Amino acid sequence: MTTKPTQEQLQAKPVPQAAPTPQEVPEGGSLASLNEPPGSSIGGNTEPAAEPPELLDLEPEVAVIGEPDLTLTCTGEGFTADTKIWFNGGEEATVYVSDTVVTTMVRPSTATTAGEYEVTVKNAAGESEPLTFEFVEPTRAATAKAKPKKPAKVSKKKRR
Repeated sequence: MTTKPTQEQLQAKPVPQAAPTPQEVPEGGSLASLNEPPGSSIGGNTEPAAEPPELLDLEPEVAVIGEPDLTLTCTGEGFTADTKIWFNGGEEATVYVSDTVVTTMVRPSTATTAGEYEVTVKNAAGESEPLTFEFVEPTRAATAKAKPKKPAKVSKKKRR
């Protein structure tokens, strides 16, 4: 005995889909990486950015020795997930925020020498030109009590 499919069963049949067209997958990549920009690490594309990163600004640019640690924000262009901040020639632990922002911690609490220090950013495409960060000594004038100024003396000489 053969049973006929019901109207509901006939309507529930899957509609055949067109087969996806084959695409050329780059060596070392995946289908997900076909439309990614260079320098992106999503989907396995690890191709470096075409040009070195450009460092445009540091915030802050100055810290007082002995003060609490702070976040140094580096703003620029061409940053990738592998971009690192270099402070005075040493690589710093870096947080990638976006293709224009990376951050690191600066520790004025442990700094001992006032002066200017070079900051650069590096990634697989190269290194930026340096900007300057400065550690300054705490000033005694800020903590000393200001003495009242004496009024200026007025000359009592007679004019002829």
